[in-house]
Amino acid sequence: IGMIWGTRLISPTGLFASDTAPWPGNNPPARYIVFMTDGAMAPNDEIYGLYGLEYYDKRIKGSSSTSLTTLHNTRFTTACAAAKARGIV
Repeated sequence: IGMIWGTRLISPTGLFASDTAPWPGNNPPARYIVFMTDGAMAPNDEIYGLYGLEYYDKRIKGSSSTSLTTLHNTRFTTACAAAKARGIV
């Protein structure tokens, strides 16, 4: 979620696009996200999280046999690719 919101906030087409647009006669601003983590992806389907209680709600995993860790890693790399596509480093 941090990566998604970071992208939304500084994207040239995001929530604050008018605040981060280049000034007339200047180059567009450089856009960077520094994402800090301990590196341990450890989702738990028995703990209430951002998407509810996964064990009951099945919002992320559904009926898939794929592990939550794999699904979260896929979501994160997809969010990173979306940021890069918007010119964010």
